[in-house]
This record gives sequence, C-alpha cells and structure tokens, in this order.
Amino acid sequence: MYIKVKKKKKTGRKLLQIDPEKVAQLAGMLCTSDEIAAVLDCSKDTLEKRFSAIMKKGRECGKVSLKRAQFVSAIRDKNITMQIWLGKQYLHQRNDPISDENCKGQIMEWIERMSREPVPVENEITKENYAASTGI
Repeated sequence: MYIKVKKKKKTGRKLLQIDPEKVAQLAGMLCTSDEIAAVLDCSKDTLEKRFSAIMKKGRECGKVSLKRAQFVSAIRDKNITMQIWLGKQYLHQRNDPISDENCKGQIMEWIERMSREPVPVENEITKENYAASTGI
C-alpha cells in the first residue's frame, strides 16, 4: 500500500538575491551590519543569517589592511605620531607624567645610593696597564 504524500507549498517571500562579493567588500571597509543592509536594501537580520561568516572574514581583512597602512605610515613615511600610537597599542608604552614628589624621592634615593657606593670603573687606564697594552 502506497501513501500519497502531498508536496508542501513554499510560503513566504522569494529569496532576496544579495551579492556575497558586495557584502565582503563592504565588510572589508569595516561597515556595520546596519550600513551594509542599507546599501544592499535588505534587513540586518537577513545579512546576519545568510552572510555572517563572509562579514566576519571581510571585517578581519579590513582590519589587516588598516594595520598595514598604519605601519607603512609609521615606518616608511616616518610618521612620528603614528609610531607613538602604535607603540602605545602594541608595546604598551605610556607617557604618564610622573608626580614631582615621586620623582624627587627617586632621584634623592639614587643620589644617596651613588654617594655611598664606589662607582666601578671597567678597564681603568693607568700608566702601568697603558704601557703594558701598548708595549711602551
């Protein structure tokens, strides 16, 4: 005995045609989902459901391009401001001002320590070792 199964009719809107290349290009320009949806005339939800992986990869590629441009500006173009900014971002450098009291205390400790301890002099030149080293 065979059972006849009726095919289910598709309901809902026709699938909107969206160019994945355009999505990737806009994401690579670091556009938000709202901005991409507005340009492509679709909903943000549609984009995020159908193209989340493409948008993520596009945004990562956009970040890499931006970093590359920053490094070129800092290194090739010798942009000091960009060098400082990159140092703060990636090398955790800072330019916090030191309080006067803290600085004075550190300087005074250093001066006191240096006045107590003899300063070691490596390879001190004396008449004896000069004559020995030159053969005079």
